[in-house]
Amino acid sequence: MSRVENRVENRTVIKAEPEKVFAMLAERTNAPKLVPHLEKVWDIKPAVAGVGQTWKWAFKLFGMSFEGTAEMIEFSPGHRLQFKTTGKLRSYWTYAVERLPNDGGSKVTVSVSHDIPDSILGKVADRVALGKLGESSTRQILENLARQFAPKPATADKSSS
Repeated sequence: MSRVENRVENRTVIKAEPEKVFAMLAERTNAPKLVPHLEKVWDIKPAVAGVGQTWKWAFKLFGMSFEGTAEMIEFSPGHRLQFKTTGKLRSYWTYAVERLPNDGGSKVTVSVSHDIPDSILGKVADRVALGKLGESSTRQILENLARQFAPKPATADKSSS
């Protein structure tokens, strides 16, 4: 079975402490809030992130459901993590967080290398959309992450009327 390989990288600045941003990314239970099409993660062992941590995942893409496993293969606390996924969708995900000078927040980079099997390519008529999927997904991850650190809108106090 042949596969099409693709690598995508995007970055953004988030106005938050790098340690907090990294902690959000490292906590696997946060992944469905951040990663488009990721429906759930479970069976996370051990619970604390680090090299060797494994988990199961479920992803839905173009109406097709996929499940697989993942393993953390690199972990530099506060700075960088990388994991690989296996199953019908095989990929390498890297998250890097850098402190910006002058309390400028965090520069966050997300890169994904994945290969798409012919079994999926044959079911997706729009190859252009498939090619742009990784690009839009990494941008969406960064937008979702930034939203987690956005200031919460003030709520009106109705008791003083």
